[in-house]
Amino acid sequence: MSRTMQLPVVARIVADLDVPDLTVAPRIRRSTFARLMAFFLRSVARGPWCMRPIAAALVASVLACSDSSDPVTAPRPVASAGVTPRTVVLESGETRQLTAVALDAAGAVVDGRTVRWSTDQPAVATVSATGLVRAVARGYAVITATVDGKSASSVVTVPTPEPATEYDLVYERRPSNGDADIRRLSLATGAITSLPLVVMIPGTSVRDVAPSPDGTRVAFTVAWYPADSPMLDGDIYVANIDGSGLRRLTTTEELDEQPSWSPDGTRIAFRSNRSGNWDIWVINANGTGQVNLMQNVLPATSTETTPAWSPDGARIVYSSDIDSFAYGKLWTMRPDGSDKQRLFPQSSAATDVDRDPSWSPDGSKIAFRRVSAAATGADLMIATVATGSVTRIEIAGAQAFPAWAPDGSRIAFMSNHEGLLSHIYTMAPDGSQISRYTAGPDENAYPRWLRAAPATRAVAR
Repeated sequence: MSRTMQLPVVARIVADLDVPDLTVAPRIRRSTFARLMAFFLRSVARGPWCMRPIAAALVASVLACSDSSDPVTAPRPVASAGVTPRTVVLESGETRQLTAVALDAAGAVVDGRTVRWSTDQPAVATVSATGLVRAVARGYAVITATVDGKSASSVVTVPTPEPATEYDLVYERRPSNGDADIRRLSLATGAITSLPLVVMIPGTSVRDVAPSPDGTRVAFTVAWYPADSPMLDGDIYVANIDGSGLRRLTTTEELDEQPSWSPDGTRIAFRSNRSGNWDIWVINANGTGQVNLMQNVLPATSTETTPAWSPDGARIVYSSDIDSFAYGKLWTMRPDGSDKQRLFPQSSAATDVDRDPSWSPDGSKIAFRRVSAAATGADLMIATVATGSVTRIEIAGAQAFPAWAPDGSRIAFMSNHEGLLSHIYTMAPDGSQISRYTAGPDENAYPRWLRAAPATRAVAR
C-alpha cells in the first residue's frame, strides 16, 4: 500500500468496519485527516475483531463532522495596509478614532488580521490598542498601523492654541459739572484712561459709547441742548478707537442715540425721535441706508428704546410699550423690521418696565433691567429666550445697563448698591462674584466690552 490510501482499500476497510455509507470514501481522499485515518484503519484491521465496532463508530463520527467538500486553501497574504483618515487636526485633549484595513494584492480587504498601533511622538499624540488617538500637546505625530509586516500611517497635527482675547471696559464718566467723557478700563491692570473722542461743538457731551465687534472703532452719541430749547439734540458718530477717523453718521435736528453694532460690524441700530415718536432705526456703518424699522406701527402710539443685536445677527431685541402703554416690554424683530414678537407673554409682569437688554454670546439668554412697582429699585434679570423664564439677580439698590462679556463669563453693569453714586461692576451670570472697578465722586454708567489685544500671558507649549 502506498503512502496515500487508495480508495478501494479504504472502502474495503470501512466496509469491514460496518460503516454504512461508502460515499464518504471520496471525502477521505480530500480530507486533511486522510493519512492519519489510513494509519488508524490499517492498525484496526490488523487488530482484534472486537475493536472494529468501536472504530467504525469513531470513523463515522469524524467523517460526519468534517466539512471537506471544498479543498482547504492557504490564508491570503497581506500585500498592503491602509489607515483612515490620513490626516487629523486635533486640539489638545481632543480624540479621534482611526481605522486600519489589510489588503491583498488585488486590493480586497483581508479580514481577521491583528493590527498593531504605534506613535512616533507620544508627547504630542497617543494611540490606544484600538486606534483611538488623543492629542496631548502642540506638534506633529505619525500614527502607524502594522498588519502582518505591512504598515500605513496617519499624520496628527496639534496646533498651537490661539492666544486668549482680553477685553477692556469702556463707560461714561458723569461728573457733577456735566462734562461727561468716555473712559477705558483695563481689567488686566486696573488702569483707567480717557478715550480721545473730541467733537469740536461747544456745549456737547459724548455718551452711549458702543465698541465695534472687532474693537477697532466706536460708535457714540454727541448730544447738546440747542439754544433756547429744553429738548436734547444729538447725532450718531463713529471714530477709530484712537480718536482718528471721526465721522458723523446722522444729521437730523432731533436726537439720535443708543447705537448698537451688528455682529459683522456693517450696520448700526439706534433710536431716534425724528419722526415725532421714539423709533428703532438701522443705518450702514458708512452713514448710508437709514431705515425706520417701526414704519408698520401707527404714529405716536409707542415708544421704542435700547436696541441690541443677537449674536448671529438674525434678530434685534428692544423695549416697546406698543401694547402696554408706559410700561415697556422686551420685543424682538428681524433686522428689516419684520416678524415683531413679544419676548414674554402679555400677562407677564404687566406693570413692570423692561429695558437695557444684552444677549448672551450663544444667544440663549438675555440680561436686562426691570423696574418693578413691587421693588424699591431696578433689578437685573436673566431671561431664557426659548422658554421665557426669568431669574432675578438679588442685589440691593438699583442696577442698570447690563452688558454680557463676549466670552460669556461675566456681565458688566452699573449699580449704586454700595452708596449714593453709581459705579461699574462685573458679576458671574448667576449673580455671584461681584467685583467693583470704579470709585470717586463721579457717577459712572453705561459699561460696554471692548475687544483688546490678544492676551500677553504665556501659553503652555
